[in-house]
Amino acid sequence: MLGGFLVGLCVLIMIYGKVFPAFLWLFLVIGVALLGLGLLNFAIARGQPVALRLDRDGLSGYYIPTLNWTEVLRVGRTQPGRATLGIELFDKDAVRRRQRSPMMRFNLRLKLGGNWHLVVPGDVLDADLDAVAQTARAFHETAMERDRSA
Repeated sequence: MLGGFLVGLCVLIMIYGKVFPAFLWLFLVIGVALLGLGLLNFAIARGQPVALRLDRDGLSGYYIPTLNWTEVLRVGRTQPGRATLGIELFDKDAVRRRQRSPMMRFNLRLKLGGNWHLVVPGDVLDADLDAVAQTARAFHETAMERDRSA
């Protein structure tokens, strides 16, 4: 976003300005570099990232920070018929505070419908979305039962 803004600003100044000082060339180069990194990040996200990892200890992935099952309140489809997996957390702010990535902290601030705190697009999952949700719920129930008995 910032890269696109810098590139656009520099192109406007190049077209309509009579004087184009050297520092604006620097802004243009930085803008193009930031735009390229943003496109690379988007391409990786839509390529084949590890979108979601589920095991007995918790879950993590490209769209999800590392979470223990005891931090998760529920997992399921965000809405019937929608191809997104939603995750609701017990304490979203505690998870957000421990994140090092500014993007993940920003994502955890977003208000999503249905009280979901994190979502994973279903089209990046290797398995059927309902099967993934069922597996996640099974792991979640096992971990919660283990936590209650401990």
